[in-house]
Parts: sequence; structure tokens; C-alpha cells
Amino acid sequence: MTPTPYSPARRAVLRGLGGAALLGAARGPAFAARYRPANSDWLANCRFHLNPLDGAVPASGRTTKRDLIGEVADACHARGLRFILYYNHSCNSADDPGWEHAVGYHAADKSRLASNLLAILRELGARYGSRLDAWWFDSCFSLDPRGVYNSVTTDMHGFQFPWEDWTAAAKTGFDGRLVTLSSGMLTHFLYSTHQDYEGGEANDLVAVPTSRYTPDHLQAHRWVCLDNPSWVHSRVNTPLAPPRFPLTCVTDYVRISNRSSVPVTFNLDIDRTGLISPESLAFLRKVKQQL
Repeated sequence: MTPTPYSPARRAVLRGLGGAALLGAARGPAFAARYRPANSDWLANCRFHLNPLDGAVPASGRTTKRDLIGEVADACHARGLRFILYYNHSCNSADDPGWEHAVGYHAADKSRLASNLLAILRELGARYGSRLDAWWFDSCFSLDPRGVYNSVTTDMHGFQFPWEDWTAAAKTGFDGRLVTLSSGMLTHFLYSTHQDYEGGEANDLVAVPTSRYTPDHLQAHRWVCLDNPSWVHSRVNTPLAPPRFPLTCVTDYVRISNRSSVPVTFNLDIDRTGLISPESLAFLRKVKQQL
């Protein structure tokens, strides 16, 4: 089924104070229970359970034995939270050469790349169904040089990545699932007319929205790093980062955004055990009290 562009019904998921992008939670139900008191309406998570191409990749450990995505999704829905899944195709400036070659990023026939990536989306979409409310797709600019950023590191001559097929595959298993294709921090580029909301990667308390919709009629959205500006907790044996903005500034940002019906997602620091920054959780509760 071809998605309907800009369906108003699909925008209703993205409302309220905001969610948190949380990476690598170790205990699904306990994790969601720990997060829910922040009074947010959705949670975004990054992790893989099943990769249809796992046997083709010349390395082990790319598919987790445990379905952590499913556990967190179930736990979120049981507590009234929407669940957004972050996805990166991982063909980024030779960060993972084995994967890039296995998936077809450097193949002369780029249709193999597209076919492999679409197969992953369909598998994940069919597996999680309505438990997966939305996608946040990163690094589109490594698959398509037309945007504001261009980090393509392979020969794309004569090939246009099939974004319409991508957005259709992303809705496998649940047609009401929302999709955004990120064009990079503080940029806006429309890779497909079939995406539902703006990526909104702002990082800081900037790009204050003045309208619910972007100029090309997407539901506007902002994604801000509340504590760790590096997005992920990548250094071992280091403390979780505390909030880096004054309470009044964050409260005003959310209040102004909500005035235009623009949701704000806050990225929170989290370690590999699933521990979220306690200071950041307490901070979000205070923001909620101020609204």
C-alpha cells in the first residue's frame, strides 16, 4: 500500500511534553517503568534484534539473541507510552567496511543495496506491527547526495535511492506507523513526500518553532540533547551527564513549541545497563510541573 502524504490522523501520535532517545536499555519492563514517571508521551530507542542479512556479513554479533526492541515496545505500550525506533543503515564514511560491502553499498548495481535495506525494514515492521508507532531514520544523506549534507562515499552515478519504496516498507505491519527521514542537524530537506513528520534534529534549544507545519506541510518536530551533546554515552567508566540548560529555558522552549502544537523529543544520557541520568529524569519532572 502506498502511504498517504501528510495524513492528519498520523500526526496525532506526536504530542505532549516529549520523549527521550534511549540507547541500549538492558531491562525492558524495568526500563520503561523507570522512564514513565518523567511524564512523557513517547520513547525512542535504538537497537537490533533480527537482521535478515546476518549470515551474509563477514562478522559475528550483529544480531542480538534477545529481542530487546520487542520487550521495550511491549513495556512502553503497557504504560501508555508510544514507541519510536531509531534506525541507521550504517553505511557512513567507512565506519563499518564489512557491513558496507555485504549490504551492497559499494556494489556496481545499487539495486542490491536498496533491496537489502528494504528487506530489513519489512522484517522489522512485520515483526513489531502496531507495537512500533514510528521510525526516525538517520543518515539519509549517505544514501542520497541531493540534500543539504552529502556524505555519500560510493559511486551513486545513475542511481536514485527509492525513498517512496523505503517509506512504504517502513509501514509494513502497521499502516499507521509514522516515518521521518532526517536531513541532518538544523537542516530541512524533503527526500520523500511520503514522510509524516520532520526529523527536527536541533541538539540545542534553537530553531524555536512558530508554526505546526514546515513549509512543505510536514508536522514540525524538535529533537534536543538535554544532557549529553554527543548523543550517546560512549566513554566507559564515566558518569552520566547532567542537564546542561537552565530549567526556565527548557520550560519556555517546550511551552512555545507546544503553543504551535510542535512536539519536542529530549535525548537523555543512558549507559549500557539501561540506567538513565537520574538528574535528567528529575529535571523533566520539574519541566512538566512548570507547564
